Amino acid sequence: MLELDTLYELGEYAHKHTTRVHADAVEPGDVDLHFFRARPAGADREVFQRLPAPLVARLREGEVSYLELGGAVGDQGVAFCVMGLGEALGQWLVNTPERMLGELVSQEVKDQLAGVGYITIALTREEEQ
Repeated sequence: MLELDTLYELGEYAHKHTTRVHADAVEPGDVDLHFFRARPAGADREVFQRLPAPLVARLREGEVSYLELGGAVGDQGVAFCVMGLGEALGQWLVNTPERMLGELVSQEVKDQLAGVGYITIALTREEEQ
């Protein structure tokens, strides 16, 4: 279980350095979070990589959903910022119903899956080492 106090600084940094983008304004480098896109806004990769140690340790055990991360940082919106910024900076990958299932299921099913927590982050192979 992730602890709120260990991730507060990570959440604050991600919230400050992430812009939410609507589907009609997507640019290369934006990260799909199903409900919206995240765009890094002045984030420093080296600074960010020092912040999420407790989260990376938890990710070594398996994927983390926005519900779990939101519980740890106190806000699901901030959790999405953390997830999006981390992918944009190469720390982990965001798994959405679209990314995992593509055209295998309808948009309605993807929306239902997203709503019950099936938007997760997982370490990249490089980060698993």
